[in-house]
Amino acid sequence: MGTKSSKLRKKLSAHGDLESDDVTRKTMADTMVNAPLLTTLTENQRNQMESKLERRTFKPGQNIIKQGDQPDGFYIIEYGEAEVLVKKAGDATEAKGHAVATLSVGDYFGERALIAAQPRVATVVAIGKVDCFYLSKEN
Repeated sequence: MGTKSSKLRKKLSAHGDLESDDVTRKTMADTMVNAPLLTTLTENQRNQMESKLERRTFKPGQNIIKQGDQPDGFYIIEYGEAEVLVKKAGDATEAKGHAVATLSVGDYFGERALIAAQPRVATVVAIGKVDCFYLSKEN
């Protein structure tokens, strides 16, 4: 899958003089600049946010967040794709819920549950390997 961040990672890795932390910071900055929700942040605000982000990796089929769980943080997809599933109350026909969207590089999720402090309204599942930047609600 050709994504902006994977192209950037390959380009930066080709410069043998860059360490993996440098690649991570460059990838993080590139992902954040391209996330629509974060375009209104100043450079200083983005830098502060970047310093608090963690990278999390999910395997194919693994839940990233689960509908009904209490919110713990906000996610930005760095690499891969994830499916958003919603299960309607009382619907016993679909154990997982029905697909309502596919998320990819630069897409974000989990912000609504943090702002409203309410349980998650959807499950997000990794389609393949997914790398995310994660910001905990404490940060």
